[in-house]
Amino acid sequence: MASASFQFELGASAESRSWQAALPQFSEAVAREYYAGDVVVLPRKDPASLRIETTALGAVRVARFSSAAGTRTVRTWRHIRRDPCSLYLIWFVREGSVSVAQNGREAVVQAGEFAVTSSRRPFQIATSPEAGGLHDSYQVIVPSHLLAAVLPEAASVCGQPRAAGVGPAGLAQDIFLSLFNHAEALPPETTRRLAQEALAALALALRAETRPAAAPSKDARRALIYDYLEAHLGDSDLTAARVAAACRISSRYLYLLFAEDGRRFHDHLWSARLARARTLLADPRTEALQIAEIAYLVGFRSAAHFSRAFHARYGASPRDWRREARAPQSA
Repeated sequence: MASASFQFELGASAESRSWQAALPQFSEAVAREYYAGDVVVLPRKDPASLRIETTALGAVRVARFSSAAGTRTVRTWRHIRRDPCSLYLIWFVREGSVSVAQNGREAVVQAGEFAVTSSRRPFQIATSPEAGGLHDSYQVIVPSHLLAAVLPEAASVCGQPRAAGVGPAGLAQDIFLSLFNHAEALPPETTRRLAQEALAALALALRAETRPAAAPSKDARRALIYDYLEAHLGDSDLTAARVAAACRISSRYLYLLFAEDGRRFHDHLWSARLARARTLLADPRTEALQIAEIAYLVGFRSAAHFSRAFHARYGASPRDWRREARAPQSA
């Protein structure tokens, strides 16, 4: 299983050399392993260590974040337009707490609880260490379409803390944490299937506590649209009319929903395709694929068009991005 580990040592002062050197690296690691956002590490009176470890379980990943310092990550529409990744993060808090503000809700997730957040809507997330100790949490990083496949109402449960140690949620937590620690000893197909079963158990726990809505809200409609797009990015014939029909709304209403978010349908579609391509280029499992094959996988009909669009978005050619993104893993 592919895995990565990042550790950062911060001095006792935000003006210290170690602090100034480590903070940009930490922000880059957050963007690489999770999503783009403004990241702040809260000052302390003594040095602090931050650590991110990740393990891939097929398309699902599990990350562990531990820190003696508090952190705050803010993701705005500006970040979402620049980095339109479509992920759900399922936070399992072991020590300390996580404060979440998303979908008009604010909540504190304590040790022994879990909560879901989405990269597709603005949020503010703050991690706090236990008094005199550490913050320690696991994040299950799930492509949106995979969670939506077992929990269509996933967008409506974001930002709500729930007990993690009992029932189906406890089973899901145990499976994910065991896979994080022992995935390398198991065949890849076994880890993938276990991760899918854990997601199904988690969906069961969330569904049991979710009241059915009288009618889909705009946020629910948006979530359905984004989930459908994420699952069909490779379809080069994808159109607004097809997406609207699949989501049982009119094309006019689809354009309206995007306009209310300050976006245009086609801009979002091509941005999402490029973001998916960037992820694939950095994935060691796609090393055997040619650049043109990745272009076709994400819905481009021309490798030349893909290369021009990728360079315009990220400032590097697909080939250079692949080489640079994999350099830390081979070092």
